[in-house]
Parts: sequence; C-alpha cells; structure tokens
Amino acid sequence: MVSASAEIVIVFNGEVYNFREIATELVQRGHVLVSQSDTEVVLAAYREWGPRCVDRFIGMFAIAIWDGPQRCLRMFRDRLGVKPLYYTWDGQVLTFASELKALRALPHWNATPDPTAVGEFLQYGYIGAPRSIYGGVHKLLPGHWLHLGESGEPELQSYWSLTAVLAKGKLEISAGDAEAELESLLESAFRYRMVADVPVGLFLSGGVDSSLVAAILKKIGYSPVAFTIGFESAVHDETAAAAGVAAALGLEHRPTTITRTEAASILDQWATLYDEPFGDHSGVPTYLVAKLAREQVKVAVSADGGDELFCGYSGYPLIAERMARFDRWAKYSGGVGRIMEYAAAAAPGPSFGLGARLQAATGHGLMADRLHKMSGYLSAETPLQAIRPFKSFFQPLEISALLGTHYRDPRATAIEWPGAPMEQLMAMDLNEYLPDDVLTKVDRATMAVGLEGREPLIDHRIVEMAFRLPLSMKHGPLGNKQILRSILYRHIPRALVDRPKQGFSAPIADWMRDIIATGRMRTALDALSEKMPMLDKKLLREYQDVSKANAQGLNRLWLLYVLGNWAKRWA
Repeated sequence: MVSASAEIVIVFNGEVYNFREIATELVQRGHVLVSQSDTEVVLAAYREWGPRCVDRFIGMFAIAIWDGPQRCLRMFRDRLGVKPLYYTWDGQVLTFASELKALRALPHWNATPDPTAVGEFLQYGYIGAPRSIYGGVHKLLPGHWLHLGESGEPELQSYWSLTAVLAKGKLEISAGDAEAELESLLESAFRYRMVADVPVGLFLSGGVDSSLVAAILKKIGYSPVAFTIGFESAVHDETAAAAGVAAALGLEHRPTTITRTEAASILDQWATLYDEPFGDHSGVPTYLVAKLAREQVKVAVSADGGDELFCGYSGYPLIAERMARFDRWAKYSGGVGRIMEYAAAAAPGPSFGLGARLQAATGHGLMADRLHKMSGYLSAETPLQAIRPFKSFFQPLEISALLGTHYRDPRATAIEWPGAPMEQLMAMDLNEYLPDDVLTKVDRATMAVGLEGREPLIDHRIVEMAFRLPLSMKHGPLGNKQILRSILYRHIPRALVDRPKQGFSAPIADWMRDIIATGRMRTALDALSEKMPMLDKKLLREYQDVSKANAQGLNRLWLLYVLGNWAKRWA
C-alpha cells in the first residue's frame, strides 16, 4: 500500500488487532482514512509517530516500510515472533521475505548451508534467530526493527524485550486480584482475536491452555467450532479429553484421527512445508488439524504460550532441581567433566560415543549419551548453561565429529536470566523455544493450508503480567499453571482440568520404525552424503545399519531423516 502522498510504501504480513482504536486517534489528529484495513492504519501510524508507532500495536506482524522523505527502509517483527521475516545483506543489496522460498527464487541466490546452523539443528531440533540454515541469511529477531539508510550497514534496534519487562520487578498483588486482572486481560486479548470477517475456529486439545481459551471465549459470547486431532496410539490421543471440555461448554466439536498413512504423506512434504530443517514432529498433527479446520473456517485460535508463561512443562521441576544442585558440583566441573567427555568419545560408532559394543549393550549408545550430558553439565559455567545438554539431542562433541570441525553451541553465551531456576527456564523457552519452534510450527502449518492462526495467550500484555507475577502463582499447591487452573475451575468441572499433562506430541517411534523399514531412512542418509559434503560420510554410513534404537536414538534418527529430506529438496 502507498500513502496518499506516494512517499511512503508498506508491505505487511499479519494483523494489528487494535487498529480501530489507533484509527480513531489518527482521525482526531487529522488523518483521512479511506478503508477498513489495518494496513492503512499502520501506514498512517508510521507517518504520525515514525518507527515508535510499533509500540502501540497489539498483534502479530512482519512489516517493511520504505520512507521516501528519509530515504530509508525500516522492517519490524512482532514482539514474540509469531510472523517470520528473513533478510540478506551483501553490502549493497538488501533482500527480504516471509519465506526462504522467495529468497531462493531470486536470480542472484547463492547461499549455502551454514555448518553452525546445521549443528544447532542437530543439537536442538530447530534453528534459532538470528540464524537461518543459510550463511548470510538472517531472521529478524522478535521485538526488533531494522533500519537501512542510503549509506552504511543495516542497524538493528530492540523496541520490546523480556529483559526490560523483568527489570520492572515483581508485581505486589494478591492472588485474588491477580486472577481478576489476568482474566480481564485474557478477555481483552481474546476479543481482539475474534474480530474477523469470517468464522473463527479453535484448536482444542483438552489441556489447561486450550480449555481456558475455549472457556473464556464462551464467557465473552463466542462459540467457535472446536477442532481436535487424535492418534491411533492411545498414549498420544487426547480426543476424549477435548470432547469432555467441548461438551461442558456446549461447543461443536470436530475430532479426527491421524493414521500412519496420513502421517507418512505429510512427512514426504516436510521439507517444503518448513523451508529449513525443522525437527518438531508435532508439526504433523498441527498441519492436519489446520487442514481440518480450513474445511470450515478461515481463522483459528490456538493456545500456544501457556507453558512458557505459567510454568507448564512437566520437566521444569526436575531441570530446576538440577540447576539448584549445580553449585554443589561446580568445584568438580573441570577435571570430572573432561574425563567423562573423553570416556564418551573413546571410540567411533553410530552413537558417536563408546562405539558398537556399548551400543549393543545399552541400546543405541544410551550410556554414551548419558556420559555426554553429564560431562556437559559438569563442564558448564552457570546453572542455566548446565541444563543445555539435557535439552539437546546430539551433544556438541558428537556434532563436531559429524561436521569434521569444532562445533560450539551458538547459544552457549546466551543471556543469563534472573530469578529462581523455574523462572530462568521459562525466560529461556520464551526467548528461544517459543518463537523458533512452537510459533514456527503453527505459522507454517496454518499458512500451508490458507488458514490464519492466531495466538491469544501471547498477547504481549499477558506476557508482561505473567513474567512479573510471583513464581508461587504459577507453580503452587495446584501444580503447574496455578493461576490458570484457578481461573479455569470457575468455568468447567475441575475433573476435566486435573488430569496428567499429556502435551501435543506424536507417536514418533512408530513413524520412525516405518521410515526405517520402508528404506526412506537410507534414502535420506544417502541424500545427506551426496548433498552435504560437510558431514562425515563414514559416520552417516554407520547410521544406515541401525534398525533398532531406544527413544533417544529414534529422535536422533528423526533429525537426520529431516535434514536428509531437506538436503534432497533444497541443498
């Protein structure tokens, strides 16, 4: 869209939900608006307030604005990183897009895979901003804008950060007042995200977060159709729980079950859907529930973010305990850590650790994996760094062996967050896992089927309040998500809320055994050997002979399978 003066031009992906309030203020300031479009409001807001207009936006967005009078380009990404924005700069030309596919289509494209990004994918299962799979191709960080003038280099500036939120200190508020204030914020955030010219649906798993979204929507007058994906594996299936919540709230419920055949068809499209190596296999059910919803609606709300905001992950207590014990072990860290790492790396093999004999005895290098993790724990310098080995699939030494060069975790020097161990974990996941795994998964899956996904729980006002609440209001006598449970108890029967956390996971072990049995694993590894010469071919060949593995081994094979399919498609 072009301004009336033709001096300012905008391209915009996403939604600014509070555009009507901003439009009212702009009209009072003399602006003439001729449409009902939030894009026109963003353009006028920029003309009025310059780049600080972004502070007023509630929404999800990637925005690029050419400012003719100032002869500069400015690009903005929303605070939490819902919408993607890639860019390259070669010293003369800046190119940008919402997808790597668009950049790859340019005639001067010549980027190659970045070994550090390949290693990061193998370690964590996804690649974090500002890195991408390609050297020289960057993701604009959430909560940042980029400025490029007629001379000089692109400049990055933060306009919102969790660090600034935490600097404000904890809220002094009673539990009752906190519940009332949070529920009011939830209602506001949800109302904004229900504004649409088309019907809006809901992804419902039956867990605390999606049940809360459903309950609050019902309270404020909305009855969205609820969509649920289930599995043939009863361990992973949540359709019964979701059906109970939908029945309690009087919502139309549309469940469906994924078969292995359907899962296989999605895995064949994986490299196209996710554009760069992406290892979160819950992307399969996410894509299929989005496809199911798109048959009936064009917009759907999900409940992502509740775990990171309200201490929801079941592993937090154990990891926090390890962090708390770190100082006790720190005095032994140097020598013991190095000895354990040496033991884990004593011989080559598919585990990249103790070799074939240990693998046969323990099941795909289980002992070597534990030695790697403990050596990383003991060699760390801070409690937060010490838990990174336990969040890793491949360990840095293993990745170095695969790459044939020293690999250093690019997150090893990431920010150290303040607070108790659980608060540090939530901050880490909000900054890393949420934008680069969870939100990436949902955005690509929904966009692939032409569905607009909206994320009400990560309205930045809710995020700011959640991180300023005392930890006891997030993890207390009721368990995890203490305050969310207290609110939810008022809307649906408690028995529907208090059940073990299941998580939106997939039966990856079953899928991987199918992949191995049908020869697709071998094909993917062959593609890696051919297309990515940076990887050690001998180690890859050893993996081709692996037919049985424990859960950790299957997860590693899954990542190599994803990387191989990506290489076959794009490398």
